[in-house]
Amino acid sequence: MNSSLDRIVALAGSGAIVEGNLDFFLDLTLETVFSQLAGITSISVWIKKDKEQSRFECVDYRGAKYQKNKIAYGECGDEQFQSPIMQDGALFGYVHYDFEDASLKYAADESLLQFASDQLLKVYRSDNYLKTEFFNIINYAQLIKESPDAIMIGADGVLIECNQAAIDMFDAPDKRSLFGMNVNRLSPEYQSNGLMSSELAMKYAKSALYGRSEVFSWEHRRLSGDVFSSQVSLTGVNIEKNKFILAIVRDFSDEKRVHQRLFDRATFCQITGFHNQRALVEEAATLDRYHLILVNIESLSDVSHVLGMSAEKDYLCRLSNRIKERFSRPNILVGRGHESEICFIVSGDEMAGISTLVNEIQRCMDKTVILSGVEIPSENYFGIACAESLSEEDSHWQSARSAMNMAKEERLKIVWFDEKLKQAGIVRSLLITDLKDAIEHDQLYLLYQPKLSLISNRVTSVEALVRWRHPEKGIIPPDLFIPLAEKTAFIHDITRWVINYCCKQAAAWKLMGLDLTIALNLSSRDLSDDRLVDYIQACLAEHELSASSLQLEITESAALQDEKQSIETILAIKKLGIEVAIDDYGTGYSSLSHLRTFPFDILKIDRSFITDLVDSKMNQAVVKSTIAMCHDMGFSIVAEGIEDAKALNLLKQWGCDVGQGYFISRPISSEEIQVFSLANTMGKG
Repeated sequence: MNSSLDRIVALAGSGAIVEGNLDFFLDLTLETVFSQLAGITSISVWIKKDKEQSRFECVDYRGAKYQKNKIAYGECGDEQFQSPIMQDGALFGYVHYDFEDASLKYAADESLLQFASDQLLKVYRSDNYLKTEFFNIINYAQLIKESPDAIMIGADGVLIECNQAAIDMFDAPDKRSLFGMNVNRLSPEYQSNGLMSSELAMKYAKSALYGRSEVFSWEHRRLSGDVFSSQVSLTGVNIEKNKFILAIVRDFSDEKRVHQRLFDRATFCQITGFHNQRALVEEAATLDRYHLILVNIESLSDVSHVLGMSAEKDYLCRLSNRIKERFSRPNILVGRGHESEICFIVSGDEMAGISTLVNEIQRCMDKTVILSGVEIPSENYFGIACAESLSEEDSHWQSARSAMNMAKEERLKIVWFDEKLKQAGIVRSLLITDLKDAIEHDQLYLLYQPKLSLISNRVTSVEALVRWRHPEKGIIPPDLFIPLAEKTAFIHDITRWVINYCCKQAAAWKLMGLDLTIALNLSSRDLSDDRLVDYIQACLAEHELSASSLQLEITESAALQDEKQSIETILAIKKLGIEVAIDDYGTGYSSLSHLRTFPFDILKIDRSFITDLVDSKMNQAVVKSTIAMCHDMGFSIVAEGIEDAKALNLLKQWGCDVGQGYFISRPISSEEIQVFSLANTMGKG
């Protein structure tokens, strides 16, 4: 007897197969027959309809289709491959098997076939009801077998049948290990709602048995002990006065995990584990009064550009872990705002202790981090909005961000939002509105700072510096309106105005015999302007100027905003024949790595190294080595911020190409430039 027959016999002997339990028996019997008999194409069941053995009713199983036909002849086919159905020693019918290959007939397990035939007799004793249901259930059996959901049949709280999906779902070694098991063993003692599993299961089962199908969420337990979430559908089935429970169980573990991941992504920063800004805003909305502390992590962009995104994540992880260790308190919610922001929400309206807390946060975040052997100095800027300083119409978030931006722009560590800052914000907003008028009504003008060739001792170029003469507010400092313009599209208008005016001025000087190159500054937003290069080319052509009439200066930080875009724009500018300078070199520790990346022609050493050049041995070493190194790399060197003759002489000794600063000349008008240059002297303004 083979293993398949063993399964049937063992189950039948154990009482698991009960006469009348049609769903269970046919599922198992037919599943076994069709799976174990290779090449079987159909099963025909022939049932005797009269005392003579010449009339039979035949039902064929062929694929997924069932056909019922009355047959009026005495032979059922090849006797060798049909099994008789006997009743009380008399022939009741046959079960006939067809194979796709005749050779496969001889490999058939006759004992298995005969056993199946004997069991089918039990089915047909129930006459017409069972004969009809038999073939419907064969259809259902195939669906059950292939279902990805666990399908189980129980009676009196005991499992009597299941499909393969159930075996897999509950980590059972085989079907036999589940048969006869109390269904309560497949659940933890208590459900997630705190109710006992056994009591709740009984409630659902009774409801299903009395005609009401139940669908509910459930915590199941695998045989391995793991608990998982599921959805259960219970239906009562009545067969021959026997009541059964049909359970369909869908494992929701994956769906739950996916849902949890989606929830986490929508709620938490995946790097820090902190609440994201959206979740923070929702949380803050539930609080009547709170203080908001926003921190800008200025050094984060440098980490990303120098060491890559993985280092940025590492930096954030280390920082967030320090914060979690220090500030896991019930009244403090920590989250991540915009890319480089950390937010602290402190519930309540008490001012006492906020200053102490801010100082504590600052000490925690200001620690130096070493990544890949590189020491990353901390640079953080704090903006704080306190409940007591806000009126009803003020927004914590808007106010705190205004304070933080002010701290960043003014290079202040901490800025508290107050009435003074509020008024300053109003002024800034008005200035943004007035910028459009400034461009349209010629309120902008240029000053020019001479650049002295330290080789020829002649002024060969100037830097154009834009100024704004407001009709009511007077002279607006460029460090106030330029950052405002860079936050809007107005910066493009200002840059184009400067380019056109510089070309116009260069052409006018040429007519006077002055061949001066004019250097002008580009912002990060200018580098993303896809029409910039065409505009420069058009202006040069309009004023009949060569490309050598202009130079363009770009700060390192501006170039790094979008490295790929910046390189493309710089290459396009150089293609016109215009030289490009990197401005403020040395203000970031990443500078050296980018000299090889960006196609610059000129390097401007930042004034911070030049101002103390005479007294600082460190600055001398940096400047001297930078000049030598950059000359070897093919760069021209400009030193800005020269304030005295000693610094100028040192730079000459070290081979610096060009000098710029107040010792040479302050920024002056175009008319003063004419006098300055034609006199061929070093101005001291």
